[in-house]
Amino acid sequence: MRQLTRDRIRLIRAIEKAIEHRAGSYNVDDLERPSWAECTCEGCRLWRLVYWPIRRDERGDFLSFSQDDPGKVSYASKPEFRFDSDRRTKTTLARYIRRRLEYGPDQIFDKDLACLVSQVFGLVSVDDSDTGFRLVKGEDISQAYDSEFGGHSCMTSENSGLVELYEINPDKVELLKYERNGYKARAIVWTFDNGAKAIDRIYPNSGPHIDAIIEWAKRKGYDFKTSHGMGCYQFASGNTYEIELKCGDIFPYLDTLQFGEVMGDGTVILSNSSSGWPHEFSHTDGTYYDEGGCAYCYNCGRGIDLSDCRTDPDGYGYCDSCFYEYYAVCENCHETVSIDYASHTQDGMLCEECYNESYAECSECSECLSFDDLTMVEGFDYVCDDCLETLKEDGKIVECSCGELHENKPGNVWFIEDMEGGFYTCEDPYKDQIRLAI
Repeated sequence: MRQLTRDRIRLIRAIEKAIEHRAGSYNVDDLERPSWAECTCEGCRLWRLVYWPIRRDERGDFLSFSQDDPGKVSYASKPEFRFDSDRRTKTTLARYIRRRLEYGPDQIFDKDLACLVSQVFGLVSVDDSDTGFRLVKGEDISQAYDSEFGGHSCMTSENSGLVELYEINPDKVELLKYERNGYKARAIVWTFDNGAKAIDRIYPNSGPHIDAIIEWAKRKGYDFKTSHGMGCYQFASGNTYEIELKCGDIFPYLDTLQFGEVMGDGTVILSNSSSGWPHEFSHTDGTYYDEGGCAYCYNCGRGIDLSDCRTDPDGYGYCDSCFYEYYAVCENCHETVSIDYASHTQDGMLCEECYNESYAECSECSECLSFDDLTMVEGFDYVCDDCLETLKEDGKIVECSCGELHENKPGNVWFIEDMEGGFYTCEDPYKDQIRLAI
């Protein structure tokens, strides 16, 4: 109980800090001011829709970080489940806000919600220790790419041999390996010719680890990226950097130091400024070239024909592999949505809105089914036909005399014996006797 309470306090404080990170500082003591209640800016909207309902907890959910899964939250669907970890419902914070608080994309945009959730869990991962942070160099960098530490990208697995440039420059190139709270991430760390250090693009490019790594970089005095998507060549400081490295005949795809010149003496100069440099290191097959007229995948940087390019809601182009890693096209309304807010069903992938109109998860086996294949049972929410039969056989669900199905537990249903053997009722048969006794 104490741990659950502590985790709830940590969650509320993380939500508060995450909102402040996104929209500036707010005085929590002033939250009920009319101006706060009416303001439509992002900060006030998030305070009103997310922070305040969770903190006041009028539903009695007692939302907290999950005791079993560091990437999820849990809540009490019934008051008696408040401190019962085994019976509390585990879910993601995004799903809780969408389904339990019932805020749709028209009230909180998908990207705003995803960013808020990422910052909440990232801030929880932040402390003043270096636990979970490890810098490696030389062959260890190639091994990390070969094993896909921090996830798949165009330079991992069978393409890990293309990162030779990193391996042969141990004095100037390191790889940060982050592993904490179930999350793994990686980022190249450069030591520039002027002595400055900077963390390059973080992989994966979204999740709680982003804020944790950035806070770590700040403590170390390293420069860092504020955007971890494709096409961003700037660091937080706004500085332009150059670095001279030993090189061979192959080059990796470079996220930020994408411009420069192969000098011909076994060295290459790289920069995050495109001005005046003849070469561009944006190819994924080990070569380099000047910028051409084809499209590039926003995620992996691979060149793709315009006819094969898929676009996300913001208009960025992706190859097929990367597109379906991050997005889905709803089979019903045909809208492109984040994969985090899409559900796989027997009718294919559906967006949140279309899913909620026709589908739900069985509370026992978690299978996603249409409402036609589910039964609503008090105490269990929706139950599929197979689980329903099993629960009936086990005596956990009974049919009441009123015709409804109920969870079989004391105080919920009562068994009344009669000449035919007996029946269950959901109306307390002893309530009148209690009144008479009083």
